[in-house]
Amino acid sequence: MALFRLPLILLITVITTCAVADDDCHEPIEQWQSRQVLKDMLLQHGWQVRHIKVREHCYVADGLDAHQRRTRVWLAPASLSVQRIMIDFEPGIALERIWNLGEENQTQGDTLHPNPLLELENNHD
Repeated sequence: MALFRLPLILLITVITTCAVADDDCHEPIEQWQSRQVLKDMLLQHGWQVRHIKVREHCYVADGLDAHQRRTRVWLAPASLSVQRIMIDFEPGIALERIWNLGEENQTQGDTLHPNPLLELENNHD
């Protein structure tokens, strides 16, 4: 079980890290939005928020996303734009299902894309 999760988490981390040139957030602290604003945004997207911390000058939110997957997301504190995301998928899930998750919920300009892999894949068309 853990053997499947580790390679998938590493793959997602590598893909998202490559997609983001610099995963440190560099926004002036006086422009940061409050953690409560971020929590409210995550709740609107169907999250169950476990906690929000500051790491590498980013907000880091941990919890369950709308699909009940354990998720950790790094966000720029002023713009609340996603910098990096890690999603823990259940063991044995087919890759086709990972690529298609969230397509029906995808909206233009949505800050928290339900599946970052879809977003990366679409950029290569």
